[in-house]
Amino acid sequence: MTIEEWKRKLLDNLTIDTEKRLKVATKDALKQVKGSLSEYYAKYGKEGVIPQEAFLSYKRNLKMEEQLQEIATKLNNIEFKTIQDANVELYREIYNLTGYDLFARTGINSITFTTIPKDTVLLAIQNPVKELTLKSTMEVHRREIVRQLRIQLTSQILNGRGYREVAEQAAYIFNGDYNKALRVLRTENRKVKTIAELDSLEAELKKRPNMKATKTWITAIDGRERDSHRAMNGTTIERNEEFVLPSARGQGPAALTGDPSEIVNCRCALSLNVEFKDEFLKSKEWQKEKYQHWKGGN
Repeated sequence: MTIEEWKRKLLDNLTIDTEKRLKVATKDALKQVKGSLSEYYAKYGKEGVIPQEAFLSYKRNLKMEEQLQEIATKLNNIEFKTIQDANVELYREIYNLTGYDLFARTGINSITFTTIPKDTVLLAIQNPVKELTLKSTMEVHRREIVRQLRIQLTSQILNGRGYREVAEQAAYIFNGDYNKALRVLRTENRKVKTIAELDSLEAELKKRPNMKATKTWITAIDGRERDSHRAMNGTTIERNEEFVLPSARGQGPAALTGDPSEIVNCRCALSLNVEFKDEFLKSKEWQKEKYQHWKGGN
């Protein structure tokens, strides 16, 4: 298994595990909403529906909306923390794997395998545009699910719908929110992978003045790729330059700023290319020193 295959497997496994946790949180929230609806229908319902006068009396409709908002906000907080924790774990693993890859290619073991502090990771992966941060994205989702629950469920009750129909609508809304959370998770994971690789590369290059590096955009060619991403396949630039797409630009796959259609659910990858500036590093003498370094460290 190559290092890149190792990274992809790590990314896939972490994503699958996080998706399961998001699914559990969604089911729990939906169960709470159905329980609240069931209670309302049991207390105030007549012949399977809740009369308008009963629902609007004593501001019961507003009280129910408050309950729905509380449940949705709690779910949103869980989603945010779950995705953020996955980001931190992925960054740490990819950062160290990239350092190990550089060691495997050059033989200079200057990287120290440590657990990078969470605050350091969060600072590294934070989007510089406030409106595009994970927190801001999840807040938009929170407001949307609260709006849908308030408008759609309340209107169905006022229109004389029974518990089953209202509960089905709630399930539809929560399923939509879950799918949005998955898109955020997958996009964030790809972005974090790109950032961690580049951060690890920069840390190593600071210790190796006789080396230079470039980066290559690798597109997942399977018929589902974007036309603009297919055109980027194989594009190689200096490590600190930006990839320029028709409506976005940035350091690498998913780590872009611009049109969301270029960023969301991007499945492309980054290939780091390390070259020696000094001919001595290619010589037999260097190979001997590399072996001695490896021998001394094991």
